[in-house]
Amino acid sequence: MIVFVSKVMEGGQGDIQHIGKEQYAESHPYTLKNTQLAHEGDNMERFIVGRQFLTFLVIFLSNMMGSAVEGAEVFGLPETMNKIFLDNGLAMILFVVTVGQL
Repeated sequence: MIVFVSKVMEGGQGDIQHIGKEQYAESHPYTLKNTQLAHEGDNMERFIVGRQFLTFLVIFLSNMMGSAVEGAEVFGLPETMNKIFLDNGLAMILFVVTVGQL
């Protein structure tokens, strides 16, 4: 579930970019009001900083929740491979980046 939240946050990254208001001013008046508010003052900078903080928090929590149990083995791989992927959290990092952020 938390990887899905990460995916939604990363997908919403480009949704608030500035485009010409003449493209939607008459057909979408609520959208016009929302984007005017988003681009007013330093609201956009606050949005980006807040989104980055939430992204960091979600990734940190997903790595904490998905960390391997002590002594876990995967498919009978050698102990060195288990240490690299499970003990260091590399497997969870790869999963979160691949599924939650791409």
